[in-house]
Amino acid sequence: MLPLDAFLRKTNRMVPTPDTGSAENDFREQLPALISFFTSPTGRIFSQFLAEGQSDREFATLFRERFVKPRREAVGVIFDRGVKRGEIDRSLDRELVLDLIYGPAILRLMAGHAPLDRHASEAVISALFAGLRDKTFKADHAKRRKTQAQGIVRKSR
Repeated sequence: MLPLDAFLRKTNRMVPTPDTGSAENDFREQLPALISFFTSPTGRIFSQFLAEGQSDREFATLFRERFVKPRREAVGVIFDRGVKRGEIDRSLDRELVLDLIYGPAILRLMAGHAPLDRHASEAVISALFAGLRDKTFKADHAKRRKTQAQGIVRKSR
């Protein structure tokens, strides 16, 4: 679909995927660029695409395949580099981490309930990476996963 492809090309030009040598810094640069684009007159089309997808399943499928999937792969590269460099725990779910980074911006864009600006972007990245670095968080996460796995084994017996 031509409008989705054109919008993807424009987004890729306006919101590059940086490589600073640090996943945290890459996301710290990339997210505000995305927010600036999505709040621009051209970028506001994103909201219209999301809205259209709520009532048109075929369009929603096209939107996910032709826009969302390529963009997530582009930013997923930042996550993958962070894992490779040991900055991000490889046991973390890539898609969930991407949702945690970009979900708040999309919610604020759509709901308008809170500011969508550089400050919001900084707060999201700081909070997320503080959690990714926090040893207690990692230990608790590993313990929960082990407990969940044991529960699954017990249920299947």
